[in-house]
Amino acid sequence: MSGLRISLDDLESDSDDSAQMTHQVLRLGEITVSAEGLTTSMGYKYGLSPDDVVVSATGFLGQGSSGSVRRATHRKTGEALALKEIKITSQAHLQEIRRELETLHREGNNSPYLVGFYGAFCHEGSVFIAMECMDGSLASVRKPVPTEVLASIARSILRGLWDLHRNRHLIHRDLKPSNILFSLDGRIKISDFGVSSFLECTRANAHSFVGTLTYMSPERLKGESYSFAADIWSFGLVVAELALGRCPFTEKLARANSSTEAGFWVLLQHLSSDGPVIVLPPTMDSALADFISACIQKDSQSRPTCEELLQHPFITNAMKDDDKHVIKEWLLLMAMQAELIPSSAERETPLMTQSGATASLNLDDELSKLVR
Repeated sequence: MSGLRISLDDLESDSDDSAQMTHQVLRLGEITVSAEGLTTSMGYKYGLSPDDVVVSATGFLGQGSSGSVRRATHRKTGEALALKEIKITSQAHLQEIRRELETLHREGNNSPYLVGFYGAFCHEGSVFIAMECMDGSLASVRKPVPTEVLASIARSILRGLWDLHRNRHLIHRDLKPSNILFSLDGRIKISDFGVSSFLECTRANAHSFVGTLTYMSPERLKGESYSFAADIWSFGLVVAELALGRCPFTEKLARANSSTEAGFWVLLQHLSSDGPVIVLPPTMDSALADFISACIQKDSQSRPTCEELLQHPFITNAMKDDDKHVIKEWLLLMAMQAELIPSSAERETPLMTQSGATASLNLDDELSKLVR
């Protein structure tokens, strides 16, 4: 394993005693992370160390809000992991690590709609977080997504958000397609909690400015206080992007010439105007259009909650089949249309390896090629 070769004692600290660095040990509130793994103040321990994982040399999975993610394997069990490395170069990184670890520890193994958590450890100036390895993100799927499939995806995301909002009092603050993961068996899970924020009650508000600009709500762009409705805005834009096949603000942001500051002012000016947030095509399913419009109301108080959205006709009128089944069948159809796997008639003839030996069809491998 590789990492930034620095001593944690060399880093600057601030007055926040909840995040302390001593040699290769991090004390983050109720959580302590060392080379031997993660422990909590309540005595819970995740026994995971650098020697327990084998990192794939070619398994780069993506870039999160605060670090890179690679595919790895647990040495003893052979289980696939997504290993996120966060190089510690500032006190701000420690706060991100604390937020993510606290959320993963408390929620990652308690909800089927949040990515699972296996442990964390320190190594050579970095913190490594081991999570459930999914097969791709919504940023990588072919778009536009069919309406009935989109309803199943949206329902799964809403159930994850509902768990964060109602049961955990957490605002995700960085909901976007790349932070919503899927597995080839049709599961949808929310990930990347490095900028999430805890609210003591459901009527509280947050104030800090973090997250991805494109999916940020008007109240957040304006520097106003915000609450769970900010996530609903981001969710609405994610659904719109999957339905339209592109980010709704792509053309407007193109004028910013890749400048974050210019993009900020372009979006702020657009969302402060009297015009519509986005113009949906008249051919769009009416229930879907109404669903998206409800999520992206400029007035945060006018946006529905997750619970209310789960009762919207776009969701309730969708196919009653199991959401996992609907999503899995869609992934299979995409693969077949891309001719990455043979049709049912062709499957009667065994596939051949380069050496001429008979091989079985590995559907998961073929689907993985499609979405990467």
